[in-house]
Amino acid sequence: MRRVEGSRPARAVVIIVAASAALALILALDLVPFLRGAELFHWQWPHEPVPLGRALALGAGVAVFALVAAWLIRAAWTRGALAWGMLGAVALSLLVTWARAGDPLAELFYRTASLTATGPYTAAGLIDWSDPAWHDWPAVMVDYRELSQHVALSPPGLPLVYAGAAAGFEQLPGVAGAIRRALVPLQCDNYTLLQFSAAEWAAALVGLLMPVWAALTVLPLAAVARRMALDAPWLALLWALVPAALMFAGSWNTVYPALSVAAFGLLLRGYDARRGAGWWAASGLIAGLLTFANFSMIPLVGLLGLYALLRHALNERQARVWWFPVQVGAWFALGLALPWLVFWALTGSAPFEMAHVAFERHLELDRPYVPWLWMHAWEWALLGGLPVVIAALLALVRWRRGEDVLPLALFGTLGLLLLSGTARGETGRVWLFLIPFALLSAGQWIARLGTPEERARAWRGLWAAQGVLLLALASTWAVMGAPDLAPHPDPPPARAAAVPQDTRFDPGFRLVGWSAEADDGAVVLHLNWRSERQVTTPYYFAALPVGPDGTPGEAVVWQPDETRYPVTCWRPGETVSDAVRLPLPAEASGDWFISLSAFADVERPLETVGVTLPDGSRDRQIGLGPVRVG
Repeated sequence: MRRVEGSRPARAVVIIVAASAALALILALDLVPFLRGAELFHWQWPHEPVPLGRALALGAGVAVFALVAAWLIRAAWTRGALAWGMLGAVALSLLVTWARAGDPLAELFYRTASLTATGPYTAAGLIDWSDPAWHDWPAVMVDYRELSQHVALSPPGLPLVYAGAAAGFEQLPGVAGAIRRALVPLQCDNYTLLQFSAAEWAAALVGLLMPVWAALTVLPLAAVARRMALDAPWLALLWALVPAALMFAGSWNTVYPALSVAAFGLLLRGYDARRGAGWWAASGLIAGLLTFANFSMIPLVGLLGLYALLRHALNERQARVWWFPVQVGAWFALGLALPWLVFWALTGSAPFEMAHVAFERHLELDRPYVPWLWMHAWEWALLGGLPVVIAALLALVRWRRGEDVLPLALFGTLGLLLLSGTARGETGRVWLFLIPFALLSAGQWIARLGTPEERARAWRGLWAAQGVLLLALASTWAVMGAPDLAPHPDPPPARAAAVPQDTRFDPGFRLVGWSAEADDGAVVLHLNWRSERQVTTPYYFAALPVGPDGTPGEAVVWQPDETRYPVTCWRPGETVSDAVRLPLPAEASGDWFISLSAFADVERPLETVGVTLPDGSRDRQIGLGPVRVG
């Protein structure tokens, strides 16, 4: 690349840093709410600052990451730097999640299990994969319209990932059981999730590890940067400071960039190989798998196609035959179509039928066209990293024939996306897969500087600007959550037991006390329970009143605290009070007894669990009484 005088790019970096610092202050104080969107246009991110202590901890984490990364790069320890980049991406992702929500692992589980925030995990657990009805995936998409917008708009790729993970955990029952016991307390009163098997609970590990999968972007980004003769460590490690990659932790959109840049790397590899067909087909295959996961990844195909056309037209037309891009496109299309053709052959669900259902729903949203041209571009640039996007734009403006055409392909694709009007908000998340290409384009601009020292100063400036904006956004904007899920509920009020008891129920809880009193044609039974271990099944209880003459009354079946605090919520060692009203026959009197039992399946109430009575004997129920009535 041609050398450019150092002073002008240096001034540009100073301007980027200063402007980023000013913008960070404006965003942190919410001086211009319009920068978060506009309620007039039915979209605005909430401004909800995190506690100051957490914001300071986040700032310290960003500073430590950047300082250690710069030291590793200066020491020329490339492998150590890349490892630190991945570790930092994971750690900062967890730190951002902690700053926003408190417990990062719990929050990642909520985002994984939420039908609002994501959707594929819970959908995979609800779908009966043994029933061929799911083969009609367009019908499944229609069924999910009221449950999960994301599933209703998507192909089956992601639910199949979770179903495959569950099938794998079926072969590891001990591991699956341990994972379920660890996760059940996080959604202990969610009766939808509680019906899942241990393997299906364990499959949530795919979502919990999303920050790890997202951090892998560092590796293909570094590989592509080296192939393009860019400053690979500086460029790749900057991924850990991309706001959207950290703030949307738990979303599959944070994973797509790794595969997107890998597809681009394989495309480049094909250009350098003697026979590139296999590389181009492999690139197409990755792109096909991405579109099979989410239709929002279709623009990646456009980006790679536009890159191939521009590269040939502007740089290689004299060196290659005119039909060379057609050859590249044909092999790419073969790989692209493969996942879809296999699924079509196995299930009968055609790709165009799924696309019709998705876009029929997606495009029905009515929003003004012109304002969203700015809002979509602004959100993508801001949450992706405005300093990086500005540097990428400078690469576009200063592009010269003979240089790599990536900036032209990137912003050409972005322009077509904006003008098409197909976006529906959240472009910072949905278009996150374009940010690695902005990083590579920014690297091309910095590569114009002549000496390594000048380039290192420019990278440090870009890192500083990116870090400041990351801190402002992550500590004030609430962009990711799971509003349809609630954390662990509070236990019901404690009540002293009049009659001590020590009866153990096999699942792992004890009845430690009880009392009862007659009340207007009924007996009100109070029970005190103590949990011995984490229970993963929401057991039901049944109480049968028995009269003085042995005649049974009406049995009552219930969940503790009127379903609000089931057995699955009982923490080990915790004492839980519960109460139930048992109707009695008219004019009942005398000493009544109550048969108390527990069972797992409401459809099979006679299959009660074993009980160990205080004297050590075994039974399937415990008798409580007498209770004086009348």
